[in-house]
Amino acid sequence: MKSTERKKNKRIVKHMKECFRSFHLPVDERKLIQGNSRNVVFTSQLCNDHVCAIVVVMHGRLEGYVGMEVVFHFKVPSERMAEVMQLLNLFNGISPLFRYAICQCCNGVSMHASLFLPDGSFPQDKFKRLIHEMLEDAYISFPLIVEVINGGNPDDLGACFVEGCRDLKEIGKGISNEVAGTILSDMESVLHDLEISIREEDRHDDVLAVYFKGPEQFDFNLCLIMGLLNNRALLVLDLIPSFTIPDEKIALVTESVIRINKNIKFGCMYIDRENKWVKFRIGIMIDNGVLDKMEFRNAVDAMLPAGGGFFSIIKEQLSSNESLEALLAKHLKTGKNCHQQSE
Repeated sequence: MKSTERKKNKRIVKHMKECFRSFHLPVDERKLIQGNSRNVVFTSQLCNDHVCAIVVVMHGRLEGYVGMEVVFHFKVPSERMAEVMQLLNLFNGISPLFRYAICQCCNGVSMHASLFLPDGSFPQDKFKRLIHEMLEDAYISFPLIVEVINGGNPDDLGACFVEGCRDLKEIGKGISNEVAGTILSDMESVLHDLEISIREEDRHDDVLAVYFKGPEQFDFNLCLIMGLLNNRALLVLDLIPSFTIPDEKIALVTESVIRINKNIKFGCMYIDRENKWVKFRIGIMIDNGVLDKMEFRNAVDAMLPAGGGFFSIIKEQLSSNESLEALLAKHLKTGKNCHQQSE
């Protein structure tokens, strides 16, 4: 690694530590393993009347991202696993910046977030906002998960999560209609550069919906829905395949996407139980009313092949008796992807 690159990486980690300390969160490097493969740079802790968790902070230098993993201090008993997974799936459909997952090895629950580094620079305001939202999400979700473990109804407690999120003070000043129009224009220019054309029927107020057909190995099409949450200054990208999940397979696929979420570096898989769709989502923060076009391009360019590959695993699981592990191994071996727009 060159000296200038080393200095830049040290500077990024220094700024990350400063962001954590600005929220009066501890920074601990003592437990780090040199040369760890997970890009861990330090750990922190959440400990208050609602949450008890370790925060693992990562800097993926080669991949160009920073990330956080919040590991809650409880384990899910096997007899309540299905109910907890149902609740976490509800969380994943509500929180655009985070994904909730369960570790197969220890039954521990964690929430994850990542942030793209444009040109290798560190977006400090966005990272602080990510910490802020992480604290608020964890404050609401932690006791609800505990309630489900203790016998609570996941649907009822999922509704409590929705209400808790509504009660939170919105971050920033939101987005005006004029700013939203500029952001949509910037999105279209990026999509044009990616050779993705937008038809008039693809435009719906503050939403763009683009349809794709997959390569020959996929027997389903895709729809990418890109919408602005104006009051939260968020752009949400949802990639959806054309197939639906049968009622009798909902629990199986919910388990699969929760487990997939544990191992991916960006985005979130979840089941839309109302429409019986599996979705792959990425949330992008709008900073000072401006869309980071490089971050948007990176998200679109990465999520199409990744989402297409994940969906192919789920589709195959619906009609086969193969385990998720076997299907994941097959996916990695063949390198399936999808990035062909429909006519």
